[in-house]
Amino acid sequence: LGITKNEYKHLFAQNTLPCGIDEVVSFKGRLSHVETITSISKADYHIFIRNSNKLNMAGFPTKYVESISCGTPVLTNSMLNIEKYFIPGQTGYILDTSSQENLKKSLFKACNVGKDKIINMKKYCKDFKGFNYSNYIDYVDSFMKNI
Repeated sequence: LGITKNEYKHLFAQNTLPCGIDEVVSFKGRLSHVETITSISKADYHIFIRNSNKLNMAGFPTKYVESISCGTPVLTNSMLNIEKYFIPGQTGYILDTSSQENLKKSLFKACNVGKDKIINMKKYCKDFKGFNYSNYIDYVDSFMKNI
């Protein structure tokens, strides 16, 4: 699911954690798949940021599908491969990663929308059927018949 507090300190060359981070970030480290899905389901948001490179853009981010399917909105940077399924303010928010200050502002904005908005977003995500396999049965059937 993520990193531990000690891994965070090591990765960012810090001896201590930023003030107040424990109030907004839960450092869980490595978890089983079931524990991961449970944690994501309980979270207000799932945050993931991908570098825009050939490797990351070659496929579709399964973390996005998992989060939305768990009923958890996503905070992520702009990615062309999710635009068709991303609805700002419903399935999450795009984080501006162009600078540390812009990232901070966009995180602050998302984290201060209010509990009712988050509850509505979680319901929207849970009800979202864009990733349901039944949407693709005819497409896959047609593809298989034409092989």
